[in-house]
This record gives sequence, C-alpha cells and structure tokens, in this order.
Amino acid sequence: MTINNWSGVGYLTADPEIKEVGEGDKAREVVNFSIGINTRWGKEDSQSRVDFINITAWNGMAKFLGKFFKKGHKIEVTGSLRTDKYKKQGDDKHTYKTYVLANTLDFGSTKAEKNLDATQPSENTHLPKTEPKAEPEQAVLVGNTEEEPPF
Repeated sequence: MTINNWSGVGYLTADPEIKEVGEGDKAREVVNFSIGINTRWGKEDSQSRVDFINITAWNGMAKFLGKFFKKGHKIEVTGSLRTDKYKKQGDDKHTYKTYVLANTLDFGSTKAEKNLDATQPSENTHLPKTEPKAEPEQAVLVGNTEEEPPF
C-alpha cells in the first residue's frame, strides 16, 4: 500500500490566473498558484521561515479559485504530490518540477480579517475593553456581490 497525501493551509502569493488548455471538447481550465506557509520553531517559536508551495488545480476547482480567491486570502488545500520531468529546448539535462495536484480547496480568512480579529479581545481575556484608536481596515468584497459564495 502506498500513500500520497498532502495538506496545507497558507496564503495565496498572487491573484490566481486561469488558463484554458486544449481546444473544442478537449478544452480544460487550469490554474497554477503558490501559497506561503509560515513555519515556526525553536524556543518560544523564536525562529521562522516561509515555505512557498506550488499547486495546480483543474477545471471546476480552477474556476472556483479564480472566482472567490485573491492574493493574501487564506486557503486550505489537500492533494497529492506530483513530479514532472522534462527537457528544456537545447538542453540535455532533465528538469524536475514538484507540485501539489489539488483535490480539494477550502476557504480561510484574509489577512485583513485576521488583523480585525486581533483587535477584538476574546471572551476569555481579562483585559479591560478599550476603544480602538483608528478604524480597523475592513475586508472588501471583490467581484460580483450579487452572487453568494457556495458555503
């Protein structure tokens, strides 16, 4: 038995760009995108780094991603690892590209929403409530606001 499962939660590094490949009945949509995942370690999480993960999504998932996600949005992805092997034109060496082939995509919060949540004390804290000094930045809906997301 073999297992090839990958899952991660991170932030989109750029707006997704859907491309159409093939023609006629064979036409399919694809989107290649990256997410940044912050990893912390060491005493009291004193050290960190960001890993950038390349992901590919096809057809319905590509359309979903392009419609509801933008740069900075938090996204949850599950899929399988793939490695493509190819030769560049005029080069005898093989080039390898490893990426995640997405099986599922799910919503997270945007960095703006995360910052907004951070300004609100939780019910479990014993800090006195204070008024914010400035209005926090609000998340803005992008695109057709007449249509609701499928959740």
